[in-house]
Amino acid sequence: LERGYALVWDADGQPVRSRDGVSDGQPLSLEFADGRAEATGGRAARPRLVRTKVGAAEEQGALF
Repeated sequence: LERGYALVWDADGQPVRSRDGVSDGQPLSLEFADGRAEATGGRAARPRLVRTKVGAAEEQGALF
């Protein structure tokens, strides 16, 4: 744990060994070298960044 790893435990105190063992809303306990933190499992998709195309003149500004 001193090297930056963490142990993940479920609500029953059993180790969670892979992401397939985590479900949405599942209470988890994360154990770090300096203590524990409570967390909630989930696989919610992150919103994707939508980029709009900007023309070269708009991007750099007009010269005249």
